Order: sequence, then structure tokens, then C-alpha cells
Amino acid sequence: FEDGNGRIARLMVNFILKQHGWPMMVVKAKNKSAYLAALAQADANVGLVPSMGARADYSAILPFIEHMKKILLSDIVAYISFISSDKDSSWWYEGEIVQFSTATSGRILSLLQADPNMTLDNMSEILGINRSAIQKQIGTLAGKKYISRPEGKKRGWIVNAKNPLSYGKGFKKMIND
Repeated sequence: FEDGNGRIARLMVNFILKQHGWPMMVVKAKNKSAYLAALAQADANVGLVPSMGARADYSAILPFIEHMKKILLSDIVAYISFISSDKDSSWWYEGEIVQFSTATSGRILSLLQADPNMTLDNMSEILGINRSAIQKQIGTLAGKKYISRPEGKKRGWIVNAKNPLSYGKGFKKMIND
């Protein structure tokens, strides 16, 4: 391919992981330079001709294998931490755990998941918090993109973050196994 070899390779890695019952992994954009450095080291050890890489011995590609193992183990630790965390204060957003300092933000997200059109007054009544505090929290959640408005709409919310309970028993079973 002229472009996209990395995406195809990472897709193949996730296919292989999934076939063997392992969770899939994500190379996060913020960690891309370390990923590329490990890949460059393996290329330097093996040679830049792709056919040489296909016949590389284990020791030549070890830096890349170790880096990928580190990513996978980090993701598994994050998954376990996430599913065992408090459902109100821990949420998942763009491949990482979001830990709120109080449960209020998580409770607001839960309410918006249940009813995307819930009013501030209803939230205030349910949570026992004044309307202006909820409005401020919603502004913060929207600013961090944990929630967003449906395209072209001025009402309602889409909750972009996920809580541990939204992944269900299948996710928890996979981690426990």
C-alpha cells in the first residue's frame, strides 16, 4: 500500500490477539513516537528490505516485540482497573480511564445516558445539587468532549465516555478469564 501499512499491520495484530482470546490493543497517538522508535530499531536490526523482515530471527525484532508487549500489558492493566473501579467516578474515554475527583460528574453522565434530553432542573432534583453547579459540570464535561450535542441540535446530549457497567458481563468475563 502507498499509505496505511501501519494501520493494516496493527489491524492484523488485533485480529491475531482476538483469535487467541486476548483483548485488542491500541497504539495511542501520544505514544506514537515510542512505537515508531521501536519499529525503527527492529528495521535497523533486520534491514529495510521488507522480505528480510519476513525472515528475521527473534532477536532482531526483540525491541519491537518488547514494545508491543508493554503496550498490551498496559492496556490489560487499564482494563482490569477500569472494570473494578467505582462506577460513578471512573469512566472510559478514548482508550483511557477518566477518574473524576467526585462522583457527581459520573452521576451526571449516567443520567444523560439514561435520558439524553434530561433537563438541568430534573438533574438538580435527582442529585440534590443546585442547577448552576450542574450547569458548570456539564460545561466541563462538554469541554473535555465526554459529552457532545447531537449534530445540528441545540438540545439533548450524546455521552461519549463509557462507564464500567456499560461493557456488560462479556467484557468482565474476558478480563477475569
